[in-house]
Amino acid sequence: MSFVEQAAEVGAGNLAEAGEFSVGRPLRELRLARRLTLQAVAERASISESFLSQIERGKAAPSLQVLFRIASVFGLTPGDLLADQLGGSPVLIRKHSRQVIATEDYSKQRLIPHMVKSVEVLGGTLEPRMSVGAQYTHGDSDELLVVVRGSIRAEVGEQAFEMSEGDSLYYRSSTPHTLVNIGDSVADVIWIIAPPA
Repeated sequence: MSFVEQAAEVGAGNLAEAGEFSVGRPLRELRLARRLTLQAVAERASISESFLSQIERGKAAPSLQVLFRIASVFGLTPGDLLADQLGGSPVLIRKHSRQVIATEDYSKQRLIPHMVKSVEVLGGTLEPRMSVGAQYTHGDSDELLVVVRGSIRAEVGEQAFEMSEGDSLYYRSSTPHTLVNIGDSVADVIWIIAPPA
C-alpha cells in the first residue's frame, strides 16, 4: 500500500495514528537544505512557527491537510517528503514522466527524485537563437552547467562564455546569469545545483 493510500485511511485526522511515518526528520533536512527558516515555511503553509517546530521535533504530527500544505511549500507531495522512509530502492524517472517547466523558447526538466535533498539536477532545452531570459539569481549555491548538445553562450555577471558539447562551467547561483542558444539547432544542457536553490 502506498503512502497516499495509507494516509487516505487516516483521513483528516492525525497522521501519528498511522504509527509508521515520521515527517519531522525529512522535513527539517529539506528545510535546512533549502535554507529556509521555520518562520518562512510556517507562513507559507499557514501554520504557526511553534507547531512546525513541534512537527520537526516529532512532538506533533500534522493532519493530512496540513501535510499537503507543508509539502506544497517545497513544490512536493506528502509522498515525496516521506519517500526515503518507504524503501530506499532505486528510483527510475522516465523521460515522459519528468516534471517540466516549459515556454515557447525553452524548457527545464527535473532529472532527480524529490527525496534527494542535497542536490538538484535539471535538464534544459533551448530552441535555436533563444535564451532563458534576462540574467537572474536564485539562492547562493554551487552551480555547474554542462552542455550536452549544441552551442550556447553563458553570461555570468559581466563575463560571457561560449560553450559547446561537453563543456562545463562552474559559478555561484547568487551571481546573475543566463543562457543563450547561439547555434542553429536545439541545445541541451544540464544544471547541477548544490544545495538546491
